[in-house]
Amino acid sequence: MREKRRGATPTLLRELNGQAIVDTLRKKGPLSRAMLAKTLGLSRPTVSNLVDRLIADRWIEEIGEGHSPVGRKPILLKFNQRAGFVLGVDLGGTKVLCGVADLEGNLLSRVKQPSRAAEGTEVALPALKEAMRKALSEAGVPPGALLAIGLCCPGVLNPETGTFALAPNLSGFDRLPLGSLLEQEFGVPVRVANDVNAAAVGESWRGAARHRRHVVFVSVGTGLGAGVLINGEVFEGAAGAAGEIGYMAFDRRGRETREHGFLETVASGYGLARAAAAVAWPPQPPRGFAEWPPQPPVTPERLMELAKLGQPDALGIVDQLTEYLALGLNNIVSILNPEVIVLGGSVICRNPWLKEAIAEKFRQLTPVETPIELSQLGENAALHGATKQAIDQVFASLGRATS
Repeated sequence: MREKRRGATPTLLRELNGQAIVDTLRKKGPLSRAMLAKTLGLSRPTVSNLVDRLIADRWIEEIGEGHSPVGRKPILLKFNQRAGFVLGVDLGGTKVLCGVADLEGNLLSRVKQPSRAAEGTEVALPALKEAMRKALSEAGVPPGALLAIGLCCPGVLNPETGTFALAPNLSGFDRLPLGSLLEQEFGVPVRVANDVNAAAVGESWRGAARHRRHVVFVSVGTGLGAGVLINGEVFEGAAGAAGEIGYMAFDRRGRETREHGFLETVASGYGLARAAAAVAWPPQPPRGFAEWPPQPPVTPERLMELAKLGQPDALGIVDQLTEYLALGLNNIVSILNPEVIVLGGSVICRNPWLKEAIAEKFRQLTPVETPIELSQLGENAALHGATKQAIDQVFASLGRATS
């Protein structure tokens, strides 16, 4: 049966016009009532009525008189960025980042605590809520002023239900209705996203991909993943698994690495740790050193230090990592043709010198010139993205407040 279309009822028109006034003041304010009416093509009585409602609800505010060569000086209006607040949450396998922001995205508090995700939901959920409440308390958010929450986690998100179909780094979180649980706890809408998708949103909003609409953010951390923006919108794919580039395979060895994926096995923190463990240490010392003193176990961090010293085995491992990442980026560009690729994640952020090695090999592969940039937001990229999505949720719901 064909769905009946909703007509342009008076309530709907008030919702749309109220949203238009707030959006216009956010982007072009301060403006007078007369300037709003002219800009939006609405009658002055309609604008005055809606402005009075929006002032009463604290969405906009009068800030004084504007300039006029003749007659009465107009009263100027601006968007009130403190009309409410949002809470951004980046929940990871080892840490949780929480930040409270005003409606322009200015962070007012930031809390970083262990997530305790490996200990199961009985421990991790209370720890998560504690961090969220601490961020709200530090920002001084009064009761009722929190308007929305943006939450991001690693894993494959089911876009229909808002639950994670696969969350390997969060013990017990698979298919947990986390968004619904937090909505019940805090009494506001919760928008749930994949963490790498959120990082792509964050970088396009406040970071290295600012003002770009076709963006790929590649996170090289413990795992490997990509967030994709097409025409400014997150592309999740049919099952929410778009961007799982760790499963890219360049030869038949992909069959042997199905659990983590071939590319993640050779080009991530996990891959570095795996490669280091396979080397017979202590290896040949760096140039200029006769022999090694006693060495601790080789971690990915230590492996990078050895590579910078010129140790041959470490250099070979890092060369493999940059080679395979360049191949992966070439495949991404061949399919998506983004305006920019942003590299982030813990491995890249701790070793920014890797970017140029990856970019040099990438340029030798691709016929399509595509800039590669380092993340400007670092570990806060996903937090900013979650915050942005919470703000979007607020303004998507704004019309109901003005009807």
